[in-house]
Amino acid sequence: MGIFVKLTTAACVAAVTATTALAADYPERPVRVIVPYGAGGSSDIVVRTIVNKINDLGVLDQPLAVVNITGAGGPVGFFRAKDAEPDGYQILATHLGLLTSKAVGTTPFGAEAFEPIAQSGSTRFVFAVREDAPYQSFDDFVAAAKAKPGELPEANSIGGALHFASVVLSDSAGYEPRIVQVGGGAERIKSILGGTTDHTLFTVAEYSNFKDSGIRALAYLAPERSDTVGDVPATGEMGLGDGVSVDTWWLAPEGTPQEAIDTLAEAIRAAMEDPELQESLRAKGVDPTFASGEELAAHIAELADVAMAAGPALKGE
Repeated sequence: MGIFVKLTTAACVAAVTATTALAADYPERPVRVIVPYGAGGSSDIVVRTIVNKINDLGVLDQPLAVVNITGAGGPVGFFRAKDAEPDGYQILATHLGLLTSKAVGTTPFGAEAFEPIAQSGSTRFVFAVREDAPYQSFDDFVAAAKAKPGELPEANSIGGALHFASVVLSDSAGYEPRIVQVGGGAERIKSILGGTTDHTLFTVAEYSNFKDSGIRALAYLAPERSDTVGDVPATGEMGLGDGVSVDTWWLAPEGTPQEAIDTLAEAIRAAMEDPELQESLRAKGVDPTFASGEELAAHIAELADVAMAAGPALKGE
């Protein structure tokens, strides 16, 4: 049996006073932002764009500093952030890869191990095929996929956010894809154009880069159409749901003082309200959304439930 220590009234007052002092002075030194993905990747670029704006605006007394801690596709950074001192000086910037990591058993924890700070920006997916593919619409593709269940190869990155979006889409439309491990956008476009695979999903930014190389979009995984993507039907209007968005989540280790969380959330909010940053994010295919507090916590919890339900499919079971 462990030792039970009962705080005296004086000790409680001292603890509250310490927390108040933290809030008044926070941050007193630079705040490390752990990005669990490689430098130069899409996730890293979005986070650095926002961090640079926060630092330029001077809304915090100390700068934010991005630190890339990579390994295993994210889990190494997840563990480092989870185990950091919960004092507000090391936080995590990630996306729903944290949820799929738990769903496939790569990590024993997900977002519940962190305190949500803010969401800044959302990236959607586009379903695409080769320009000369026989499908003239997404309905055509679904009909072909249902006629040949598990036979039409889909270029993907197994167990990640892209795979999660594919599972949600195929479940909604009622077809069975054959997922092929290919990798990042550059690899997937080669696979599609080379005929190794039949179709894939791209982020909006990837699709914008590749759309003139010989591919055609059949669906935009979102509630409604987007001017950025063009005249591509949205899954929402087809009765197939809103799809999955990849949101940038800023998370703190469990137990981080609420005052520090609120301070960081307001700094991120200030950056996201900057017109120049909004324009920069849209150019990267990122919708400059913002959320925090209970709204964000509920959104992440809902996605976590969906990810766990999709776990067997993400593991290929």
